[in-house]
Amino acid sequence: MPVIKSLLLCLLLFPRPSPGDAGLLEKVRSALRASQPFRVVFVQQVFIADQKEIEESGEIIFIDHQHLRWNYLVPEKKIFLLQGDAYQFLLAEEGQLLRGRIGRQNEQLIWQILFDDRVDRPVTIDKKETVITIQGREDDFFSQLEVHVNRRYLPERVVQTDVAGLKTIYQFSHYQERLPLKSAALRFDIPAGVEIIDQ
Repeated sequence: MPVIKSLLLCLLLFPRPSPGDAGLLEKVRSALRASQPFRVVFVQQVFIADQKEIEESGEIIFIDHQHLRWNYLVPEKKIFLLQGDAYQFLLAEEGQLLRGRIGRQNEQLIWQILFDDRVDRPVTIDKKETVITIQGREDDFFSQLEVHVNRRYLPERVVQTDVAGLKTIYQFSHYQERLPLKSAALRFDIPAGVEIIDQ
């Protein structure tokens, strides 16, 4: 009996996705893998207390979920590169380059969260199997990630709520799939005079 009670306690504390949940997540992962490398247009909106504070747009070059480039084009040019767990964020108008590592799992980006196999983040799927909701853990920067997928299981809308209530909505469109891109597409020259800040 003590063994059975311990097992039940573990299942309650660390809920695993149901087979249907795991199936939809795997369909999304498979769709992303089959499409990569790809380019996609994004619109990013940030809301504080339901008031839109920021709207930015541009394109993402996606080699895989650990190697990608976010080109912010409007309203100002910025470049975010991720290579493994190392990132560079060029703020062109501010004349700064932020560098660091996403070394802890609680700092993951959308794509890394989708590919994370940890079982201690509760996952739910809507009845139509078009929305995946992932609840954050206590040590995550986000409290909830809601991923809307299209008919091909590629993300088209993501709503991310952080632990402080900040809401960021991403819209993805115009996927260009299986492009002849290599990791060299993720490199850029650091402009002269840029202040480098190691984080």
